[in-house]
Amino acid sequence: MKLLFVLALLVIVELAGCRTSNRNVSNKEASEGDICDAGDLIGRCVLSKDYPEYVAILKNPFKTPQETEFLYSRFCGYSSTRKVLVCRPVKINESHCGRQFTDRIVKGNLTALDEYPWMALFQYKKPKGFGFYCGGVLINKRYVLSAAHCFVGLRSGWEVIKVRLGEWDVESDLDCTGTGNDRSCAPPVQEFDLERIIPHEGFSVKNSNKVHDIALVRLSGDTQYSNFVVPVCLPEPGCVANAKRLMDGVLVASGWGKTENSSASRYKLYTKLHCFNYDDCKTSYARTKRIALTEGQFCAQGDSGQDTCNGDSGGPLMKQIGEQARYYVTGVVSFGPSKCGEQLPGVYTKVEHYYKWIIQKILETS
Repeated sequence: MKLLFVLALLVIVELAGCRTSNRNVSNKEASEGDICDAGDLIGRCVLSKDYPEYVAILKNPFKTPQETEFLYSRFCGYSSTRKVLVCRPVKINESHCGRQFTDRIVKGNLTALDEYPWMALFQYKKPKGFGFYCGGVLINKRYVLSAAHCFVGLRSGWEVIKVRLGEWDVESDLDCTGTGNDRSCAPPVQEFDLERIIPHEGFSVKNSNKVHDIALVRLSGDTQYSNFVVPVCLPEPGCVANAKRLMDGVLVASGWGKTENSSASRYKLYTKLHCFNYDDCKTSYARTKRIALTEGQFCAQGDSGQDTCNGDSGGPLMKQIGEQARYYVTGVVSFGPSKCGEQLPGVYTKVEHYYKWIIQKILETS
């Protein structure tokens, strides 16, 4: 332990002497557990011995300039007892995230019972009854990712009261498919109160472009994982080899939203989409809607103008990546043309752009 302290101190002193920054790293104070910035990631301050990757580089006598810079960038400060604290990134993705176990036999746009098991559905209380009007996606046992507009600036008398997981048919207490020996049923849905709603601080209903349209919801209890309730994967920086893969090829949206034939579906549906050229989309919205899109947004559209609709607000846009074919949430449904199926593409909040915000809010509220 003493050796690690000395090595870390030497690296810090060496770097401090080479920098023109006014920061006096030798007097920087920190506490174990402090939330810290680790470059593209967010972490917590820990003792250096509790960060194996850091220790391995620290002990290497032949460090590259990049490795030396890495050591400096991970330095949190000194504890009250003068122990070196370093910033260890926090990982949110669980080992089984984004994996589903369905053998797809359903035709059309209807999902299988256990397909996209990370889908969440929010129930609203209205002046005259109840209804489901927004979706979301489970990212760990306690948090659901959704859109800020699902919770901010609601109509008078509207209130979000529940979040439901493991749902398929909103009009049936027991979800089943098939008959006789081929009959298959899902376990009862898991329903939670909303312990805390965390919309992005920069979101405002006054902004027509719905910039920063992203929110987290902390559930009132831990979810119980099963084949029907699984978290999706977040696009952690560095874990997806090529960020462009998140936007290439076929993307999938799922939910209980509006279709061209009815106001909402009782069953969980899915649709396949492709990314729409951002510059063309930005130009189209500026010209036809006078809406200015930002770098934290992107556009997607299906064949023949097919798109997600209002009932799917807050739901995920997903991409299947890697040898294990995991699903990553790439976007959150934000807004689109007022008429479902118009040629104008839908607009999505880019999850990768808000990764650090997501992790920081989870750490602050856990």
